[in-house]
Amino acid sequence: MLVMNISVIGFPRFVSDMRVAALGLCALALAGYVPQAMASAAEKPVLGYMLDISRDKVPTTQSLYRMVDILAVLGYDQFQLYSEHTFAYKDHEQVWNDSSPLSAAEIRALDDYCAKKGIALVPNQNSFGHLEKWFRRPSYRPLAEAPEGGVRTPWGSTMVVPRALCPTDPKSLEFVDSLYAELLPNFRSDLLNVGCDEVWELQSAGKGRSWETVQKVGEARVWLDYFKKVCALAAKYGKTALFWDDMVARSHPELLGEIPANAIALDWGYEIGTKHNYDRECGRLRDAGVRFYVCPGSSGWNAISGRHDNMKANVEEAVSAGLKYGAIGYLMTDWGNGGHCQPWITALPSLIYMAERVKGVSLTDEELAARIDKLVGCRCGKALLRYQNLYLKSGAQKTNNASPLYKMLSGGKAYRRPKWMTDDCLKAVFSEWRAAQKDLDLAGAPEWVKDGFATMDLLYSALELRWKGEHERVRQECPAPFRALWLKYNRPGGLDDSVQQNFHGDKVTEVVFSFDTEDFTSPRDAEGILELAKMFTEEGVVAHFQTVGFLAQQLVKWGRQDVIAAMKKHYICCHTLRHSVHPNILELSEGEDYAAAYKRVYDQEKACLDILKDVFGVDRVWSSCPPGNSEPYVANRVYADLGIKFDLGASFLPNEGPDIWFGGIRRIPYSYSWEQYFREGFVFDPAQILDRMAKMNRFVAYCHPNKVHSLEFWDMINYRRENKHPWGEWEISPERSPTAVKTYLNQIRTMVRAIKADPRFRIVTIPDLCATEKPRVAIERKHVTMLRKALQKDLGPITSPASWCVSDVFSAAVRFLRGEDKYLPVNAYGFLCRPVGVAQDTVVTRAELVAAAKALDDSTFLPAQIKVGGAMLGPADFLFAALETLDTGAEKVTVKPCEQLGSFKVLPNLERKSYKNSWLHVDSLKDEWLSDRMRWQLWTLRYE
Repeated sequence: MLVMNISVIGFPRFVSDMRVAALGLCALALAGYVPQAMASAAEKPVLGYMLDISRDKVPTTQSLYRMVDILAVLGYDQFQLYSEHTFAYKDHEQVWNDSSPLSAAEIRALDDYCAKKGIALVPNQNSFGHLEKWFRRPSYRPLAEAPEGGVRTPWGSTMVVPRALCPTDPKSLEFVDSLYAELLPNFRSDLLNVGCDEVWELQSAGKGRSWETVQKVGEARVWLDYFKKVCALAAKYGKTALFWDDMVARSHPELLGEIPANAIALDWGYEIGTKHNYDRECGRLRDAGVRFYVCPGSSGWNAISGRHDNMKANVEEAVSAGLKYGAIGYLMTDWGNGGHCQPWITALPSLIYMAERVKGVSLTDEELAARIDKLVGCRCGKALLRYQNLYLKSGAQKTNNASPLYKMLSGGKAYRRPKWMTDDCLKAVFSEWRAAQKDLDLAGAPEWVKDGFATMDLLYSALELRWKGEHERVRQECPAPFRALWLKYNRPGGLDDSVQQNFHGDKVTEVVFSFDTEDFTSPRDAEGILELAKMFTEEGVVAHFQTVGFLAQQLVKWGRQDVIAAMKKHYICCHTLRHSVHPNILELSEGEDYAAAYKRVYDQEKACLDILKDVFGVDRVWSSCPPGNSEPYVANRVYADLGIKFDLGASFLPNEGPDIWFGGIRRIPYSYSWEQYFREGFVFDPAQILDRMAKMNRFVAYCHPNKVHSLEFWDMINYRRENKHPWGEWEISPERSPTAVKTYLNQIRTMVRAIKADPRFRIVTIPDLCATEKPRVAIERKHVTMLRKALQKDLGPITSPASWCVSDVFSAAVRFLRGEDKYLPVNAYGFLCRPVGVAQDTVVTRAELVAAAKALDDSTFLPAQIKVGGAMLGPADFLFAALETLDTGAEKVTVKPCEQLGSFKVLPNLERKSYKNSWLHVDSLKDEWLSDRMRWQLWTLRYE
């Protein structure tokens, strides 16, 4: 009985991408197949299989060889491993180091093995889009079309991380060329799959760097011009480019005639009953003279065990069109979306079915099941097809490239079942699953087949627990056996991500890592920066280094290019120019004259950002972190105007709750300091720390790199209040013992690995959070009644139907009084002095309110009082009067005394906030211009 290591007559080397020769009759007979008659290479189209190895799952070498054996028996002559970041490029370890990539030596050995089996191993490197794993790393973001992400996909989701190279930047082609130079010499094949699909950034108005060019010539032309250059690069290495054709064949067929003559289109579509139409697109390709493959899918991804009926119909559409219009190849695609949880056995029905369909044979399910049985040496085919059609029992009418059962599994407690997925439907699913299990006879089956069914059974067991509401059991019981099954056939890279996607509980806590990087007095403390930066890079985690400008300059003077290079693999952020050196940022903000204070802070911090960009070679500084609870309103405005959207470490915020936009910038509090590990009596208990973290929506862990080696903070020694050591005459902190340093670093590494492996957590970066920022929603006249009721109840931020602050509503009311119909909030201002309201009931007219609105300038800080007719109203008085007359149409309004700022219940720490004597400040520092004015920004509070 043929089971695994099949020895067959070798094919000649793959030439000009056409299939040649046939399999040995003996081997085929053992598998239950009879080969086609021998034909010339020119008459035979390519039969290929493409496996996704970029979405978590990279098979072991043994698993890949087993796949090749089976492909050879089935008559396949092309094998592709879809790659975005899973080849071990020697200069790009930070991209692949946690992905268990294939090495050059492994590729060469696999290429040799494929050649012996008569199969061409075709290189596959996406060369335009789908490069998010690269762009998660800060050093690659400058190559992105939309470096800040936030681009909407055609189905309404937001791409948090950039995906596409900038096609109008020559450095993009240089980057791709460097990849080809290293990758392509490892392959015999004269083909190269360059990808270039789904480049949605080109369609996103204003988001991309090429937008100006797109407006002139259109996104398809921009795509095509770049694609031609990629084809030229492929030709430089003796390769013919294969490419996914969606950017032209579907919406811009008029450009198909300009496709380079040596390029081969890959026409793909995976879901029946969608806008994709093989017949239409293959006709367009033929008419334009473009050679093409048709590329249906296995329907295995996002599906637990596959979707058999969808696969069959998809293959029928693709192959029929391919035969009709002269396809030169048939490529079965097997993607890994959804954490690639499906075992490889789910690909067998599609591989067998398409191989036969290309010969003109449409197998019945009974015939297909029999072929599966003979191929793997046991009676499992009928059960496998039943497993694959479990999705049909869910009640779904359309499945949209995924099984609704998978969506329920991966959605956790937050998943909301559609109305058609009733309890009766789910009872039918699990009844059919158990009935399918009874069809199984795994006697004599190879272990990979047994484990494939064990994996599917585990996933359906988890799904059943979800249905019963036992989500904690899923989180606790399912990851361990899933990990064990995965690691028998696949490499560890991506496993943590797959576990997180499939078995997380009610919610996932976002984790941010940040380092207050500040000590420019001691060269010794640069070692702490280097050790942390290298550690996080080794762990495949991108952190944030909140860097003092003086320190950046000092690293250059010390000649520490090694430290600078290590930091550049993470995000560079701003910890002010001077940190504690007097006058620090709070002292610069001091004074009644806001404009003068703004200029002092702006000049200093603009210089700081320029230093950081120059030293580290970055285009963008991603967040600010004023030191020592220094968060004056002046700094907020300065940083916002300098393009910084996030403030980390905000001391007055609670650790739990939504992000807030306050005083001109989005703010996130620090949650946890690693430095408590040094405290006397501290017991390092990772499980306890993780449980605490899991209760939060977001967890920001931080430390000070100088504290890795030093016992004291450098500024506590040198700049405490009036203790101003002369510049350069630094007192250096005592040093920690080597044992303490080693223990501390090991504990941090342990926690990072625990967080990565725990499905309750997802590590994110500031750019990720920037990309999730929702666009501002306009306030319209129809909202007036709702806004009035909400603000009468609580003079605070509005949460529905959108997030608006009180200043937003104030500006909208002003515009409505002027006769406008809507207002789109952009910026928002509070007050420079305490607002003063009326002391007694005061009557004002609509005409007086309109006249006052026309005279108001709300483009900057709001007035503490507003003259309306003969009365002086506070800003809240004016707002309520305006909303009342707008809501009711009243010609006269009675204004009653009220609190002008509203309640501090959302930010209770802000009400008690005091800067004076709280940090390293001089005694002359006054709260009058700092703490009070920070409180007066309460009207700018928005939820994000």
